[in-house]
Amino acid sequence: TAEVPLVDTATARIGTSMSADAVTKLPLGRNFASVMLTVGGTGTDIAGNTVYGATGLENNYLVDGLNTTGVLQGTQGKQLNLEFVQEVEVRTGGYEAEYGRAMGGSVNVVTRSGGNEYRGDLFGYYDSDSLNASDEHGEERTALALAQPEPSTKYDFGADLGGYFLKDRLWFFGAYDRVAQDDDYQRGESLTYTPTSVITNYVSGTDTTRRDLFSGKLTLRAGESHTVMVSVFGDPGILNPVARPRP
Repeated sequence: TAEVPLVDTATARIGTSMSADAVTKLPLGRNFASVMLTVGGTGTDIAGNTVYGATGLENNYLVDGLNTTGVLQGTQGKQLNLEFVQEVEVRTGGYEAEYGRAMGGSVNVVTRSGGNEYRGDLFGYYDSDSLNASDEHGEERTALALAQPEPSTKYDFGADLGGYFLKDRLWFFGAYDRVAQDDDYQRGESLTYTPTSVITNYVSGTDTTRRDLFSGKLTLRAGESHTVMVSVFGDPGILNPVARPRP
């Protein structure tokens, strides 16, 4: 037996590594990037998670060794729910050259694999205005002409299954998650000028987002020291603004 050292003297890396078991037991978001907020020096801005003062557009996201950082703006390019994830490693400083090209942090994700036992899950999540705490500041916002919060209605449900085609030789894993989110809005569309005032004309509606998240992996043990792995993952979705009149 041995005690865990208080200081890791083998590396200058700052960050954390979290297994799937730890991820499922912590109150994190549905996206693997929420693990970043468990590390000191992190925060959020309008673009995403921040690290030591860098913006949310300066992080690096790796999934199964593939750089999935958005090429257009530098945001998180792919979303994977935690049921798809085996391990998440967050590096906020002192990381090696292969984790470069980032002024902020680096998030390295390993997706789940199959094994010598068949294992599966069914899961579902739901969130809406009815589950939120009551807002006691509505009158103050109205008096100050501030926008009222519009909570989202969101649900997702899915399943995953892992196992083997050949024991000790060929394993598989597959997962699917349907995500739906509805966001009500009220936006100023035009202005009406009167002799004494300017009136803002508002339009109401709902932004409807639908995503079909999926992940799959085949793992072949070709020899004592050789393993071949093929993985696929994605988050295709659509944003469909739908006008809906409200009283």
